[in-house]
Amino acid sequence: MGDRHIGEISARKKVVDLVRHEVAEVQNFVKSGNQFLKITRSFIANSVREGKLTQIKGRTYFKEAMHAILFCGRINIPLINPEEMMEHHEFQLLSETYPDAFQKYSSHLPKRPPYAVLLGAI
Repeated sequence: MGDRHIGEISARKKVVDLVRHEVAEVQNFVKSGNQFLKITRSFIANSVREGKLTQIKGRTYFKEAMHAILFCGRINIPLINPEEMMEHHEFQLLSETYPDAFQKYSSHLPKRPPYAVLLGAI
């Protein structure tokens, strides 16, 4: 029971940490935005591995999709900051890898919605 119970508590804590707002619409945005980014990252990584996309093109697509989602959080009421959308380690990694997306999401309009970016990558 010890390790399994600790794992269940840890998993619940991650969900609680990820969705800090009590408003259902905000929770849905955070969950779906996070899930969209994970699926997009996985799809692009597979496309790069299979030679369908170059690494540079894949990074460009992911950065554009992430920028669009961060921007939507910025214009949401209540405002949703990037660190509220992601787990701490993921936020650290992505903000170091794509610093310009985290700097520009609050001052630059996205060129297209995240779904259109993913369709472009396909």
